[in-house]
Amino acid sequence: MKKVLCLVLLIAFSISIFTYGFADSVQGDDNVYLLYKLNILKGNGDSAISLSLDKPVTRLNASIIMLRLLGLESDAAKYNSDSNFNDIAGNHWAKNIMSYIHDNQMNDWGVKDNLFNPDSKVSSEIFIKKLLSILKYEDYTNDSLFEYAKTIGIKSASDKKTINLKEAASLVTEALNIKVNGTKTTLGEYLIENHHINRDIADSTGLVEKLNNNILTMAVAWKQTAAEYNALYYQGFNMARLLVDEATKNQKPGDKPLAVVTDLDDTLVVPLNYWGYIVDNDIDFFNDEIWDEWIPENKMIPTAGSLEFLNYCKEIGVEVFYVTSRDQGENTYAYALENLKALGFPYADEEHLTVLRDTSNKEVVQTTIAEKFNIAVFLGDSLNDFRRIYYVKDVDERSKLVAADKNLFGSKYIIFPNPTDGHWIRAIFGESEPAPSNENRVIWKDAATKSKWERE
Repeated sequence: MKKVLCLVLLIAFSISIFTYGFADSVQGDDNVYLLYKLNILKGNGDSAISLSLDKPVTRLNASIIMLRLLGLESDAAKYNSDSNFNDIAGNHWAKNIMSYIHDNQMNDWGVKDNLFNPDSKVSSEIFIKKLLSILKYEDYTNDSLFEYAKTIGIKSASDKKTINLKEAASLVTEALNIKVNGTKTTLGEYLIENHHINRDIADSTGLVEKLNNNILTMAVAWKQTAAEYNALYYQGFNMARLLVDEATKNQKPGDKPLAVVTDLDDTLVVPLNYWGYIVDNDIDFFNDEIWDEWIPENKMIPTAGSLEFLNYCKEIGVEVFYVTSRDQGENTYAYALENLKALGFPYADEEHLTVLRDTSNKEVVQTTIAEKFNIAVFLGDSLNDFRRIYYVKDVDERSKLVAADKNLFGSKYIIFPNPTDGHWIRAIFGESEPAPSNENRVIWKDAATKSKWERE
């Protein structure tokens, strides 16, 4: 993360009593000029005064900094309570903020006799303790405080009775680049993800590195443009046709009729329009709320070769059963059926379509179909479309299960490519629709580097 220093100045000066005007160049600190360019430090009309970074930080200054680091400054500024410290005189502009601290954080500031001492100079000890608390690092003693702070990344930590703005800025800059204890996300990244700092401004000014790098972009670009993507579907349906032809050839009088059991989404139909929207709006993972809004638009398109294969099945008397998992409320079934009808798929009727709203377990339905039909082939884009045994949350375990069933793939199961969503993502994150957080981006990167060359 770069230029995070601007955050502390934003924190300390973005409310009205901390406004300064700047000329085209600001003397003494490049980061202050950066804030000026970002329109974070707002001048008072056309005035231009220099900002002294040697000014001591007061307890009130420090409290505002900490509130902003916690994402609570706005709540504190609007807070209205009859209780407050006894020494707010001279700081009535901060009455609400001090009242908030009084009711919520008084013990954190070592208040005695209900006096906050807002104008007194803050020590590095108090300032660093507050930073460590925000970062959720508390495994230290008073004697080990400064060395402990250095070990986790607050390198400029030192024992000072007072600290000036520049020193405070250095401490906060280092803290913002430290991962919150127990997570893989830095404090600064949390501020951006929770909209306490504008992500577009952060990106355009180099405030952060690669935070807004949408991890879906390459996968969606591949689905949208790659001839190889379509080729895999053609290949899969060609193989499915061979299996259906073989099953038809081996059919004997008295045998159960033949059928194909297939998944719907990313097997027969693809939501390219949906994924284009997701990427265009900088969303990192599948978004269920947007999906539910998009489904009724009926903008699915058939996968390459799907219509030809299923129409062929109907021509030769092989029935097709659609088994899908969706939930868009009361109209879920109607939406799915309309998707099939609008695209001209055969057997688009209630007898052949099953929509599971409260489970992704298709095995019960498949077993029921198998009681009346000989299933020539199963089609899907997820292992769970074939057998529930594959529904596990461990990446390596899924691979072992596939290896054990290797003879079924291409002979009974045809699987199609889906690099954007599915139960393979659940195996990485523990859920199929992880939150678009930087912590999950780190997990994503860890998965992408599961095997990597260690260059000497």
